[in-house]
Amino acid sequence: MSSGRAPKSIRLIALLALLGCSHDAKRENPLDPELTPAVTLTAVTDDSTGTVQLSWTAAEGRFAEYLVLRTRSDLSSVDTLARMYDTRTVSFTDTVSLLSQFTYRVSVVTRDGLEASSNEVNPRAIKLQGVVIQDLRFDAATATATVRWTVYNGPRFEAYEVWRSSREEGDVLVGEVRDASSTSIVDRGLHGDRRYSYRVEVLTLLAERLPGVVKGGGIHEWLSSWPMEIPDSASVRLYVEEPG
Repeated sequence: MSSGRAPKSIRLIALLALLGCSHDAKRENPLDPELTPAVTLTAVTDDSTGTVQLSWTAAEGRFAEYLVLRTRSDLSSVDTLARMYDTRTVSFTDTVSLLSQFTYRVSVVTRDGLEASSNEVNPRAIKLQGVVIQDLRFDAATATATVRWTVYNGPRFEAYEVWRSSREEGDVLVGEVRDASSTSIVDRGLHGDRRYSYRVEVLTLLAERLPGVVKGGGIHEWLSSWPMEIPDSASVRLYVEEPG
């Protein structure tokens, strides 16, 4: 007489089939961020604008909003940069400061209140180039130095700072120029037999400071010395001739 119970081999096959169905259902679940990200996120760093450009694929299903999220590499707190309620809005521009490193992701919230995350992206930090002194000319007749430098081509310009340095005076701020297209300045009141160094730094609206390359020179510089034996009764007249 049959007991009415299925053989063990049949029960085992049925159990394996159920487990396989359960795994497939989990893989296809769009709300499982580990197996299927809600949207695919990409990021591009733009040095010319000092920004990170984010873009992602459009969400599907019962969409409610996108959350653009940013985490600083040295902090655990998460900043919400934007909330977007149109599924067709799939880009965002983040202004970042020099040397800042962030991790970004986009969360998709459904009308049912469920939230799923995109993949994380870690774009490189922005690189900003300062300026270079093109010409440094000293004029002994007027005791001046004329400094000329290249134009700053980066973002968020605020000012040029022109610095002079010498052993006798240390660092001295010669002047501040707030017009990005103005790239020269005249430094007055210099002393002879003194070595001067100049540099031009760029300040930005985000309080970034971009150092410049140092260039130096002077007027009536001490070049050399030599011994002279002069009798006490003699007189000496010194004069200078132009070469040639």
